[in-house]
Amino acid sequence: MTEDHARQQKRLGKMFVAFALFQIIVLLLATIAWAFLPWLGMLGRTETEATILMLAPLLGGWAFSIVSVVLFVLSLIAGISILKNSNSGRAVGVVTAYIALLEIPFGTIFGIYALRRLKSLK
Repeated sequence: MTEDHARQQKRLGKMFVAFALFQIIVLLLATIAWAFLPWLGMLGRTETEATILMLAPLLGGWAFSIVSVVLFVLSLIAGISILKNSNSGRAVGVVTAYIALLEIPFGTIFGIYALRRLKSLK
């Protein structure tokens, strides 16, 4: 392994770990938003409308939260594996990058960048 290759691999591993930590921030902000924003739309609504306004963000919030937790775990595993020069790190990184594409805009940017870097690290 050349010195440039090792440096790129180390940088990519650190980026996966940083993306994992970013997922914690995303999850906290999303939880705050889904906990308080529906209450603002309930003012002056009937009981049925208020129930719908409460449930819709919660269902979307759960889906988003699950994706964030999965990305956190996979990003952490990929980053540590890539830093340790493990063979499984690249495979986990590719899966993580594809899932990250769903998180617009930061996940998409990270996913595209990670896929390009992982391809060049063959």
